[in-house]
Amino acid sequence: SILNYKVRNNPTRVYPDNEMPLYRTADVEINSSDYITLFKFLKPGSGPMDISEYKTLKLTAKASGVSAIEVRLIKDGITRYKDQYRYTLKVDTSSKTYKISFEDFISDASKDFLKANDVVNVTFTAIINTGNQRRRVALQIGDISFTKEKIISDRSLSSKDIKVMPNPTNGRFSVAVDAEADREVTLQVVGINGKVLYSKVYNLLRGNNLLNVDMGTSGFGKITAFVTLKANDAKYATKQIVLE
Repeated sequence: SILNYKVRNNPTRVYPDNEMPLYRTADVEINSSDYITLFKFLKPGSGPMDISEYKTLKLTAKASGVSAIEVRLIKDGITRYKDQYRYTLKVDTSSKTYKISFEDFISDASKDFLKANDVVNVTFTAIINTGNQRRRVALQIGDISFTKEKIISDRSLSSKDIKVMPNPTNGRFSVAVDAEADREVTLQVVGINGKVLYSKVYNLLRGNNLLNVDMGTSGFGKITAFVTLKANDAKYATKQIVLE
C-alpha cells in the first residue's frame, strides 16, 4: 500500500549548460513485501530520444528500508523489460548525489556497452522481497540529469579483494586491504535492511593496510551484515560478516 506520494520542484536547483535535466523530485513511502518502481520520462509527451552525446546519469537519492535501488535506462529497441540496461545503486538514509557512468549499465541480453540512442525513460526500483512480511520503505529521487562529464567506470576497474578477520565477530575486527597508492576510503558496515551500522573514513597508505574496527560488543544478537570500502578511484569487493 502507498502511504505517501509527493512530486515537487526544487526551486534552488542549478541547471548547467552541459546537462540535460529531468525535472521534479519524487518522494514515496510504501508498506509492501514486493517492490516499488518510479518512472521518469525524459520529456513530457516525447518519444525515444538520442542522448548518446551524454556520458553520465546524475541524481540525488535517499532510501530507508532498502540498501539499494535498481536504475534502468529504458530503450525503445529492447522489448523485454528484464533485458533493459540496469545499474544497482547502493543508497543511504541521508540524501546524497550519485553519478553513474553509461558504461556501468549492463543487460542480461547483451555484453555490449549501452547505446543511448533511443532512450524513452528512466526507472528506479526499490526491491524488497520479504516474502509475506511487509516492510515500510521510503524513497526519494530528484535532481536527475544526463551530463557530458565522463567519470571512471566501475567496469574499467578490477575489484580489489579485502579480508575481514575474525568472522564471525563480536563487533571488533580488522580489515586487511592493499593499496597501490595513498587514498582515502570510507569503510561501512551495512545491515541487510540497509541500515548503516558503522561508518568511518580511513587513510590508506601505499602497500598493506590493516584497518581496525570497533563497533562495540553488545546489542547485535546474531545478524548478517556487509563490509564495504568506498573510494573515488578504486573498487573494492564487498564482504559478508556475521555479528554476534
